[in-house]
Amino acid sequence: MGISECKIKESLKKDDTFKELHDAGKINPEPGLIEHSIKNIQEAKVSGHFEKLASYLDEIVKGPVEPLVEESAKSKTSTENVELAEAYRTIDSLKKILQQERANQELREKEQKDKEALNSMKQKKEFEEVIERQISFIDQLVKDLSLIHICRCRRAI
Repeated sequence: MGISECKIKESLKKDDTFKELHDAGKINPEPGLIEHSIKNIQEAKVSGHFEKLASYLDEIVKGPVEPLVEESAKSKTSTENVELAEAYRTIDSLKKILQQERANQELREKEQKDKEALNSMKQKKEFEEVIERQISFIDQLVKDLSLIHICRCRRAI
């Protein structure tokens, strides 16, 4: 085994790291890109362009990871923003419903007080009428008793 073959095998071990990153889901390149990249690495190592290809692979590894993470974060953020907006709308609608219910409760309480006041006035009027009839009845009894007493006095004379 020559020196170049040893270097190729050693660098192929580094290629496994790229595959491991891909398999672990840390990078998600386009289909066939891994195989193409490995082939380019092998060709570059043989031809001595390994450094250029290594920087290219670094860009590939760094490139797709950041947009995917960024896109995932943006997606999560936008989802959370939508949920937050929906929660605010729900809170606003619940506040409006609460205000309406409070207003309705105040109206019902006012109506109840008015109804009770009206019933009290009506009941007071009825009691006053009953009292007037009883007073009138008592006055009539007193007159009748006076007449009876006067009649007895006249008979006695």
